[in-house]
Amino acid sequence: MKTKTKQVALPHGEQFLRRAVRIAAYYGFSPAEETVRLGKNFSPRGIDLKSLESELRLTLGIPAGVALASYFARSERQPMMFYHVTSNATALSFGLDIVGVPQSMAEALLIKTALVILEEFGLGGMRVHINSVGDRDSLNRFTRELQLYLRKHIEELPARGRELMKRDVLASLTYLAQKSPEVYEGAPKPMEFLSEASRRHLREMLEYLETAEIPYEVNNSLIPANNMYSQTIFEIRRPNFPEEGGEELLAEEETLARGGRYDEVLRRAGRSGISAVRLLMGAPCRNKMEVVMPRPSQKPKVYFIQLGLDARIRSLGILDLLRKAHVSLTQSIGTDTLAGQLSTAERLSVPYAIIMGQKEALEKTVIVRNLSSRRQDTVPIAVLPIYIKQIGL
Repeated sequence: MKTKTKQVALPHGEQFLRRAVRIAAYYGFSPAEETVRLGKNFSPRGIDLKSLESELRLTLGIPAGVALASYFARSERQPMMFYHVTSNATALSFGLDIVGVPQSMAEALLIKTALVILEEFGLGGMRVHINSVGDRDSLNRFTRELQLYLRKHIEELPARGRELMKRDVLASLTYLAQKSPEVYEGAPKPMEFLSEASRRHLREMLEYLETAEIPYEVNNSLIPANNMYSQTIFEIRRPNFPEEGGEELLAEEETLARGGRYDEVLRRAGRSGISAVRLLMGAPCRNKMEVVMPRPSQKPKVYFIQLGLDARIRSLGILDLLRKAHVSLTQSIGTDTLAGQLSTAERLSVPYAIIMGQKEALEKTVIVRNLSSRRQDTVPIAVLPIYIKQIGL
């Protein structure tokens, strides 16, 4: 018997933005404009800020480019998480960026945030597709081997594949995966050339997704386009059912969001050593004038702190638990010290901190600290929602 599935579409501009901004703020993202305001008083020597901003705006879009330029102008650079929107007459693009966090927790948090936004609109059956082309050396080794392989099989390539090979050898591999599967199957794959550091980064990212019970699959045909992404690339897809009831046999999938690391973009702009990752999703828009960026309304009541790899891996589950308990919070995933995160929480006048370190991760507990009285309790994760209700969060 064939299964009938309701096809759910994303809502139009303002409705989509209201929910997207609320959820992004919950997971710790600020408006791009706010990150510019926080950095406007700094201008260290040796940075041509106007030229840098112009280059980044061209590559990353105006809101993100301005925010990144502001980040580079700061004398002290703490990790930065921001959201931004661009639109035209028919569609808007909602983006999430994390800058200054080299750990794979950044990718996992972007994916989790995007999935929650999409789930808010009743979208189901979503799956994350992931690939890694590794660092610059890994990608160079893979590209050389791919060029050699394609030259050996030049006679078997479709005309379009040959044309792409001359302009962008990576794009030609994506094309072959769709149009010439026999040639594609024998081609080298990016993961075969990953450095040990790149393999470790990917393993940790997959562990985050598994711990958070996020369905995923490794997709070798997922390749960065236009030299935009390096290291990890990912997409969120769902089955594309016909509108009038679906069938189990599907022709294709719909891509709802895509992203990856863009460290190489920043390196080419002269900002070597800075890590950055982004995710973009879109929604229909009736006209450009209807899109007004809303602001999150709730002030955070909790600052969530995680310390160490085990705690970071479990942190997505804690964030989900707190979200379902309607606890407004904020966090800084790239700050590794307890003192630094507590200082930020106090500066933001957040009343409580929830802390998970290595010990708590192993024991499946968290520490809940009242930042005014300094009183703290160790609470098992299983009863955290009950405890939160008791203290009035």
